[in-house]
Order: sequence, then C-alpha cells, then structure tokens
Amino acid sequence: MSLLEVPPFESLTQGTTPYSGFGPLLIEPDAGENFSRVIQEASVRISETFGVSPPADRMGIATLEELASRMWREGWDPESADVNLFVRDFGSVFMAIIQAMTAGEPVFRSKTDLSHASLWWPKKRLEVFPVHKMYRRLTDQAGESLIFFVDSLTKKLGP
Repeated sequence: MSLLEVPPFESLTQGTTPYSGFGPLLIEPDAGENFSRVIQEASVRISETFGVSPPADRMGIATLEELASRMWREGWDPESADVNLFVRDFGSVFMAIIQAMTAGEPVFRSKTDLSHASLWWPKKRLEVFPVHKMYRRLTDQAGESLIFFVDSLTKKLGP
C-alpha cells in the first residue's frame, strides 16, 4: 500500500451508507470468515515476532501502540521495510479490537485486500478505517497515537 493509495482520512461522518469510493461493498457471508482467518494469522505473527498477543480490549490498543512506538525507537524505516505486512497484521488486529470494543459493523470491499475495510455505525452515521490509521502510524512517527484515535472514536460514539 503506498501513500498515494491511502486517502487523507481515517474516519467519515454524516454518510447514510458506508463510503463507496473504494469500490462496491462486499456482501458475502464468507467475508467475515476470511477476516477471522486473517486476524488469527496476524495474531500468530505478532506473537512470534514480538512475544505479545494484544487482547481484544483497550489494553490491546495500548499494546499495538507500544509495538509501533518500539519499532520507531529501534530504527523502523518504512521506506526499506515491509510496510504492507505490518499494516495488514497490525491493522487487522486493530480493526478486530475496535470492533470488539464498540460493536461496529465490519464493511469489506474485497475478499483479499483489507486496506479499505472499515467499521460502520449506521445510527451514528460514522465510519472508520482502522487499516488506514495503522498505515499512517507506521509511516509517520510524529502522527497521532492509536490510543488517541480510539479515544476520539469512543467519544463520538457516546454512551
């Protein structure tokens, strides 16, 4: 995923339906199963590589943020590393944690590409793109934290 392929937003408000600018929505029963498999694979890779398994709660967001921060402290260079692999793995787990915390409806646009997957809250008319956020976190060291992103989201969602 290159910077040119990631739009300058991680959330959209006031839409009456999920954003269609990334292609048609994938309405297939196995889309959720595919996502579950990706999450399992990503969780195993994160555990094997970093020795941690982010839990599906706010602590999991903090764990992912600490991993990203640690990568930057240890000399992470998104220009020479496999950004796509880290974005896919961290982003899919990030999306799953947010979904578990907020009950957002997952929206898929592809069976194989999660880069434009989102979570949607129709009553709030709010959609977020966790993989976009993860891409920015792993390519912009000074960008907002994952914790700030999730805290802002939960404020928008309200009680």
